[in-house]
Amino acid sequence: MNRHRATRPLTFAAIALAVLALVALAWFLAASQSDQRSDLRARYGDRTAIAASLIDSLFRLAFTSQSQQASQQWAAPHISQRRLDAAVARQQIVWSMVVDADGKVLGRSSGAPAAPVAATIRGAERNGFGVGAVQPRKTPVVDSAVKFSTPAGVRYLVNGTPLKSYRTFLDGTLKPLPTLKRSRAFVIDQNGRTLGVALSRARRGEMPSNELLRAIKARDSVSYTVQGEGIYAAATTIPHTPWRVISTGANADLYATLSGPSRWVPWAILLIGALTLVAVGFLLRRLLKTNAALEESRRNLEQRARELERSNADLEQFAYAASHDLSEPLRTVAGFSELLRQRYDGQLDPEADGYISFIGDGVKRMQQLIDDLLLYSRVGRAPLREETVDLEAVLRDVLGWLAPAIEERGAQITHDPLPAVRGEPGQIAQVLQNLVANAIKFTAPATVPEVRVSARRSGGSVQVSVADNGIGIDGGGDVIFKMFGRLHPVDTYPGTGIGLALAKRVVEAHGGRIWVDTAPGGGSVFSFTLPAAVHAPRPVEMPA
Repeated sequence: MNRHRATRPLTFAAIALAVLALVALAWFLAASQSDQRSDLRARYGDRTAIAASLIDSLFRLAFTSQSQQASQQWAAPHISQRRLDAAVARQQIVWSMVVDADGKVLGRSSGAPAAPVAATIRGAERNGFGVGAVQPRKTPVVDSAVKFSTPAGVRYLVNGTPLKSYRTFLDGTLKPLPTLKRSRAFVIDQNGRTLGVALSRARRGEMPSNELLRAIKARDSVSYTVQGEGIYAAATTIPHTPWRVISTGANADLYATLSGPSRWVPWAILLIGALTLVAVGFLLRRLLKTNAALEESRRNLEQRARELERSNADLEQFAYAASHDLSEPLRTVAGFSELLRQRYDGQLDPEADGYISFIGDGVKRMQQLIDDLLLYSRVGRAPLREETVDLEAVLRDVLGWLAPAIEERGAQITHDPLPAVRGEPGQIAQVLQNLVANAIKFTAPATVPEVRVSARRSGGSVQVSVADNGIGIDGGGDVIFKMFGRLHPVDTYPGTGIGLALAKRVVEAHGGRIWVDTAPGGGSVFSFTLPAAVHAPRPVEMPA
């Protein structure tokens, strides 16, 4: 019991460690999938950064060329409106002006504002070019400024370009960006005006939704919901401009590689592992309970074994008393009854002589009963001293013991070749003696007893049969193998009723069984099995 108590904490500790391992695995799996989702969002956001850098590079290339041309065209101290109008018409822009480093307008075209946008000039001053916000005119115009050098100093060429010119350029640049099934890409200014659009094939609209503009405001990435569908958006500001590149995609498309089996199979495996752990825990709990119950049963069996040992000791004491203490008074009674018979035989009336005879017969029967009980109690108490037993020799001894009864009835005893068996010779002889004696005794007075002993081997056992032509058992096969089981009165067929019970106990102690059948022509066939000798010959195989 102490061993089971010692293993119980170890079992619980193992289960606790397994639970912690499952929890850690679940956390790792959730963190891994979360990291994968974050990585997908980061990659999606990187595309907007690449698009913004590409637009900046194209802007820088275009404005660098424009700066070189401006250095050649607009280096004069005074620039006429006519020349600027011609340049505006040639470049298909809305207006143009030249400003010196102090912000003084050196020339302006028709339709140009009174003063340039200061923020645009500052951007050009810092970076070489600057792009401003969209001016809300009848034809939306985008301010831009480019810095160029002249012999007179630094100057700025400020142009008002139609928004549609930028949009054509930006649409083409954004076109590779929407790669998901329901993704879109935009370029917007600081006021949320759309400057460029690129849509996937499954487009739903060409303008950014109000939900997107509210969610992405001043943020690089955001997740929001439109009509119950989760959307992820990433934004990157185009360098040297107030514009931003925004790319959106449905979560179902963005996380498609983490959806379906690829997402749920690991969790299913983890769930199966958890269920397996629960089952193992349940089985361990059952096992601990079973072990505890087995330990309790073992202790009970040990206690009962000790009680059985005490009982066997008491039985041995009883057997000793029965063989000595009880036999002594019987011998005394037998002796005095014999003296009475010898001294007063024929001197008393016939009734008295009958009484004396009854006393002697009762004493003999009681002595036989005590001897049979003593023999029955001894069978099975001590381990069998097994040896190879020759049934032929045992039967010869039994027939020698029963010679007076055989001669008295003129019985005919025959037998087939008998094999060797394993067992205790004395006890096996006792079984054969009881069966042959009963075959002779339980035969009608006018019938000559005929007894045949045969044996057949089947596998590792030998079946021995004793057939007779006696009175039969008449349906009492179960009764006759019980202690004191009888089918006839004592005065008809004398005996103690212990012989067949003793035979049953001996056969079962040898690992066999005994039974009785009705013989085809009348009489009975008693059969029993015994272990065959290891190297014994096989006389006759039993039929299948």
